[in-house]
Amino acid sequence: SLIITEKHLSADNLWYQFIVTDNGIGMSQEFLDQIYTPFAREKRSETIGITGTGLGLSIVQNQVHRMEGEINIESQYGQGTTVTITLPFEKAAEEHKKIQQDEQAYKQIDLSGITVLAVEDNVVNMQILVELLSLKKIKVLQAWNGEEAVDMYKQSELYSIDAILMDIQMPVMDGLDAAKLIRKSGRADAHSIPIIALSANIFEEDIAESNAAGMDAHLAKPVNLNMLYATLAEFITKNKENIDKA
Repeated sequence: SLIITEKHLSADNLWYQFIVTDNGIGMSQEFLDQIYTPFAREKRSETIGITGTGLGLSIVQNQVHRMEGEINIESQYGQGTTVTITLPFEKAAEEHKKIQQDEQAYKQIDLSGITVLAVEDNVVNMQILVELLSLKKIKVLQAWNGEEAVDMYKQSELYSIDAILMDIQMPVMDGLDAAKLIRKSGRADAHSIPIIALSANIFEEDIAESNAAGMDAHLAKPVNLNMLYATLAEFITKNKENIDKA
């Protein structure tokens, strides 16, 4: 469940509190004490097949604090977890109108009929990505690691895949190695097909690694819907123009 409440905590800002509650497996108090530590994972999550790197909440806490907000997590074994995030928002005027205009422009982007190869090892992330792409009537091919993505690309008809959305950290083969192999595959579309990185790591060195591997863009997770559509439209349009000229 999600509950959003407006809080009037100061005269200059509007504060909003987001409370997300589930009835899942819950977490121990011992793990809650270190839940924001990078790469920390509760051991039993591995035994029941829950994948991840242990970086998610560390990134969330950092972002919340950068926005001068607060985050609190409560959990009990067998009963579930409650995450409460409180954030200040500046009162908008002209900027709000500009954002609305931008959103309208993004809604006009036509991506219907294109084919995208989505590469993601996390089941939930894949489901979300497929749903976002399906909203624009995009045909989605799914690969669960870099090796599978390379094989699917090589077996596809020439120019049949319009773009590749590539996760970075994956088992078997990561996204960087997969992008390199695609670029070196020798196919006629190997150097032109847009490859867009999707990663929770968006530091300069991460973006540089993506560029060095031959990727065209590097988008942050969780995926910004409008940025995803705009990036796909930009690189697919450029690619088609180059193909037509050739």
